[in-house]
Amino acid sequence: MVKIVSGINWSHKNHIRNHIQQIRHTHKTDKYKTEMSMSSSRDLNNPLINNGSEEPEHNRTIFQELVIDRIIQHQMIISFIPFILITSIRNEIVALWTAFGVSLFNIIVVFYASTYRSDIEKLYWLDASFFLTCLVLAITSIFVYIPTTWLNALTTSTMVAMTLVSMMAGRPWIMQFAKHKAPKEVVESKDFKVGMYIMTSYWLLIFAIMCACGWSALIFVESNVKGQAIVLSNKIAYNWLNSYAQYVVLGVGVVFMKAVLIPYFKNRGKGESKALSSDSYYGENVTIYDSL
Repeated sequence: MVKIVSGINWSHKNHIRNHIQQIRHTHKTDKYKTEMSMSSSRDLNNPLINNGSEEPEHNRTIFQELVIDRIIQHQMIISFIPFILITSIRNEIVALWTAFGVSLFNIIVVFYASTYRSDIEKLYWLDASFFLTCLVLAITSIFVYIPTTWLNALTTSTMVAMTLVSMMAGRPWIMQFAKHKAPKEVVESKDFKVGMYIMTSYWLLIFAIMCACGWSALIFVESNVKGQAIVLSNKIAYNWLNSYAQYVVLGVGVVFMKAVLIPYFKNRGKGESKALSSDSYYGENVTIYDSL
């Protein structure tokens, strides 16, 4: 009798032990599935992993992630390099063709990124404007001498025209640098588009001031020798209007945008466009306006 009871107790204990092990296994399996589900959700939201399809992509190369995507992240700053080259290099031929090469490089990088990322447009307004400006002026300079004093004014005039055209076309150029960090529903929202028009109008003002400085500098130019402007009246005014003042306007404009405009839109859009978990790829507490 004692052996029978002992056998029953032992069988009961084994049954309880097996039941506990089964519960633990089920719990681990559910936890693993939950983690995988959350990971997949983050991958779907991450623009560097998912191109807008329903399933995450896993075939991105190291070159695309470490080189192309990093360039795209800072594309707005890189896009202004042709302007800096045109206004800083004294030889007009070297300045134009160097700036042309950089703008062509930017166009190729952006187009290549658009082949595997649906959040990147095939051509950026700013790169296209510098590309066409440099190409036309470089070819023209082969037949007609274009002094460096005119290059600055012509380039800033193109920037003003490009901004106006992009706004009239309903695709303000600043949006191209911001949309790749925002989900599709935010990009299509009215608040986002209004913010992009305000930002683009702000840059239109900056470009207009720079353009006015460039053309005003010509007042003090008496004549031109290749690579050198002959200023007989006020050299200080010429130097400031032709270069220094424009750099100051551009620098102050960027600082004001970062310190005032972007924080304003961040606070305004918190309820509608919260930062994605995928933004941790670029750094914590990053929102769609940090790309500007």
